[in-house]
Amino acid sequence: MTTPAEAAKVLAKCSCFDPVFSKPDAALATGWAEAFSRYELELVDLLAAVTNHYCECADRAMPSHLIVQARKLRRERSERENSIERRAREAHIDHQLEARMAELGSALSIDR
Repeated sequence: MTTPAEAAKVLAKCSCFDPVFSKPDAALATGWAEAFSRYELELVDLLAAVTNHYCECADRAMPSHLIVQARKLRRERSERENSIERRAREAHIDHQLEARMAELGSALSIDR
């Protein structure tokens, strides 16, 4: 999940490229964080997406532009993984999923 603080960093980087970009504020950061969270994007990919976006076009960056770029970066990185790296990433995802399920089970008082 992208936090508003992370989204604020993305917004700040956008303003480095675009001098008339909106000044980051809490509401804007919260909205952008919500959009980014739908895709569980990493901050490093979002920041790289800003650079890619502004290197490829002069349009003002919006969450949808950066989501497309960040997902592309993530996909390309995944395609370069060897089998050991892929298994490690999948194990990490499985661990996160198990933790979420346990958390939900505790919240709902479900016995396993």
